[in-house]
Amino acid sequence: MKTQIATTPVTIEYENQIINAQEVIEDLKKIIERKDTEITELRRQIDWFIAQIKKNNKRIFGQSSEKTEYVSGVEAISLFNEVEREADLNQPEPEIEEVIIPEHTIIKHKKQVGQRDKMLEGLEVETTEYVLNEDERICEIHHCEMPIIGKEVVRREIEIIPAKVSVKELVRYAYGCRPCETEGLYGANIAKAVVPPALIPNSVASPSAVAYVMYEKYVIAVPLNRQEDDLALHGLKLPRQTMANWVIICAQRYFVPVYEEMHKKLLTYDILQDDETTVQVLKEEGRKPTTQSYMWLYRSAERIAPPIILFEYQPTRSGDHPKRFLAGFLGKYIICDGYKGYDNISEDIKLQGCFSHCRRYYMDAVDVVPKDARADCEAMKGVEFCNKLFDIERRLKKCSDEERYQKRLVQSKPVLDNFFTWASETSKIALDKTRLGKAITYTLNQWDNLSRFLEDGRLEIHNNASEQAIRPFTVARKNFMFCDTVNGANASAVTFSIISTAQANGLDPRAYLVFLLDQMRFVVRAGPPGSEIVTEAISHLLPWSPDIPDSCKIKKK
Repeated sequence: MKTQIATTPVTIEYENQIINAQEVIEDLKKIIERKDTEITELRRQIDWFIAQIKKNNKRIFGQSSEKTEYVSGVEAISLFNEVEREADLNQPEPEIEEVIIPEHTIIKHKKQVGQRDKMLEGLEVETTEYVLNEDERICEIHHCEMPIIGKEVVRREIEIIPAKVSVKELVRYAYGCRPCETEGLYGANIAKAVVPPALIPNSVASPSAVAYVMYEKYVIAVPLNRQEDDLALHGLKLPRQTMANWVIICAQRYFVPVYEEMHKKLLTYDILQDDETTVQVLKEEGRKPTTQSYMWLYRSAERIAPPIILFEYQPTRSGDHPKRFLAGFLGKYIICDGYKGYDNISEDIKLQGCFSHCRRYYMDAVDVVPKDARADCEAMKGVEFCNKLFDIERRLKKCSDEERYQKRLVQSKPVLDNFFTWASETSKIALDKTRLGKAITYTLNQWDNLSRFLEDGRLEIHNNASEQAIRPFTVARKNFMFCDTVNGANASAVTFSIISTAQANGLDPRAYLVFLLDQMRFVVRAGPPGSEIVTEAISHLLPWSPDIPDSCKIKKK
């Protein structure tokens, strides 16, 4: 006999009201579901804020290195064994030197044989000899003068001489014919010695002085106010405003023509690398002093010579700037990060993505995971894929372009295939707004660009060369913090370009600046910018020119 279940709504009386119990239960379920959704969203927001706090703490207090310490046990993507990687059985054992300290405890440490000689190699040697006075050479027994029987080098010391400030007075002699003067032809035949033109009219600036200011500001990041104080200690009261004028005038007058020739050369290359960073300009028409502007960087690829590194100041991060700067570029590839501004440079140009940026996303995701769980977390698997690709690149670094292309197809492509499969599967379970979700999204969105290095052995899998080239500017920016005017920002861009390209071509930046300023003051007087005679003269002054004197080249040890 079946039990009949009543379908009639159950009612209860509560505070003199008749209530449908089933409706109450349904309402309570909806409230619970809504609360569960709110709790889940709040937990997600809390996790996001915790991740932000951890990221900021790491940025402020943690190490900047992204070297991984946690290795997954998954064999297909595990990192290479450190012992096998570092071991070199052909490397001789280091010499061990025993040192007895006052407590009579013997400590053994590695002795670096020849390290000091290597450090001092190539430096000018000044010998100081110490001899006895005549009365000290007399033998106390036979009372005769003792001759020299030998000498020894007691030690070597490094001598560093601080900057020397002096006045260079240019005196010009005039020559006249006395017979002409006797015959009343005074002034008919007078010759004067040739004096180099002034670097800046009505100024005390010289090539060495301006080069010194530029070197201090742009190479070792000493702002003009500190230079002003330092020069005052040497007896020279040179206002920072004067130094700023020197930099702007010389950059506009002498460096811009060189910059333009390097720009033309850069556009003839097949592969370029791009990057950008922020800069603040205080006095810019129509913009607030706190508005961020940008310093763009364009450079030749690592495997293409001669290296060229160019900076350009622009008030915005619009993609129109690289499109305009690279107009006329006939190459095929540009290596850059995932910034959308590079997508529309040209339909004929392909972008190569940066695995360093990709890896950084996964490292950010790893950093928010508790330390005891990092080794086996999903984000670490993404880091390991990137590490494996970087390891292959290190092994192929000395290969020819064609050889690297062939070996990448054999060694790198399987890793890429596994990486894409893992990222696609993980994207189904990773939340978009989590750090792992952002890393996965970046990987999949940039996959065509990231895997493009398989097409050409000259392509790099990262944009590290651009980041390294732009780092001196970011370091200097921390010291001078901002540019006062647009002219100052443009002068900084041009000067950084000259210095960076000179360094990339193995030149001493200070010596090259002196040489370039000294020569360009003659070139500028030879004709209008862009004229054939000026262009020909500048070609001999470019950082990679064989006509650059040896005094500008860094001595190789």
